[in-house]
Amino acid sequence: MDPPGASVSALPAVSRPSLLAELVEAGARGAAAGGGSRQVVAATVSAILRTMGADHQRDQRVQWDREALGSENFVESEVEARLQAIERTIRAQVQASLSTGLSHHQPQGLLPHEDVLRATVAKHSFNLGVPFGIVDSAALRTAQRGRRRPSAVGATSAGLADDPAVCLNT
Repeated sequence: MDPPGASVSALPAVSRPSLLAELVEAGARGAAAGGGSRQVVAATVSAILRTMGADHQRDQRVQWDREALGSENFVESEVEARLQAIERTIRAQVQASLSTGLSHHQPQGLLPHEDVLRATVAKHSFNLGVPFGIVDSAALRTAQRGRRRPSAVGATSAGLADDPAVCLNT
């Protein structure tokens, strides 16, 4: 999300869609011209897109972090929300261990899947872009598994086309 009052010309050049398309095309052409297989061409395109996407996500997080750091109680509320998520799983593990006499090392099967997912994300994901207490289930799954990548241009059910020009959609 662009900061208020920002114009396209004020953004870094790599965030403009036309330049991104040129960068992807140049990378794919270079990989194909260098004798790279279709897998190498696809990996090159994927790496460029991942890198550019990470830059965009980082820029959004920086904006959110600046707003969050302005709040006096932000850190305390974030820690409290995460501890509540983790507490549920630990409580279930302790209760199950005491009732069965067996040590329950994992909370799976003791609680609904979403509670276990929330605790896992609470312990391992700290760049959600929103306060942990309001994050929804879809964002939790995305944080745990990572974002889905779109299929390559020209992809078929059997894989990418043999012709690099098809990969470039030219």
